[in-house]
Amino acid sequence: MTDPGLVLLDQAAVRRLVKSVNCDLDLLVYLGEWLTHLNLFSDAQIYGILGFVKSGICEFDRLAQSGKVPIASLGVADSRWVSFTGQDKFLDVTTLDEVEDLPQRAITHIICDVTALWARMHYRQGRFHDRSSKSDAPDVDETGQLKSAGPSVSP
Repeated sequence: MTDPGLVLLDQAAVRRLVKSVNCDLDLLVYLGEWLTHLNLFSDAQIYGILGFVKSGICEFDRLAQSGKVPIASLGVADSRWVSFTGQDKFLDVTTLDEVEDLPQRAITHIICDVTALWARMHYRQGRFHDRSSKSDAPDVDETGQLKSAGPSVSP
C-alpha cells in the first residue's frame, strides 16, 4: 500500500506494520500512523496495540462498507493502557497483556475518534474530492457534523 494520505509512515514502514499485524486494512494502517504520531510507543508496542484492536477495526470497516458508519474510539490512559469501543479488557502496552481492570484510576486520557479518522482517511485518499464541503468527513450534515449511521462497534 502506497498511500499519499499517510504523513509519517513510508512504504517500508507500512509493509512492516502489515506483516506484523497480518492485516492490510487501510484503517488499521492509518490508526498505526496516529499511534506513531503520539511518539509514545515503540514499533513493537504499536503492532501489539493494532493486534489488540484488529477485530474491532475489521468490524468497523465491515459496517462502514455497508453504509452504516459506526461510532468508535481508541483510548490511551496514562500512556500505558489501551481501550477500544466494545472491548471488555484493556491492553497493558508495557507487557502486551490484556487486563480486566486498571490497577488505579488513570489521570491522562488520549482519545482517537476512529470514526473521524476513517472520514479523514477517505478524504486524504481522494475518494470524495467532488464534494462541495470543505469538511474532511465524507458523510456530514449541513452544520459540518459527522452523521452517525449506526451503533458502536462490538467485536
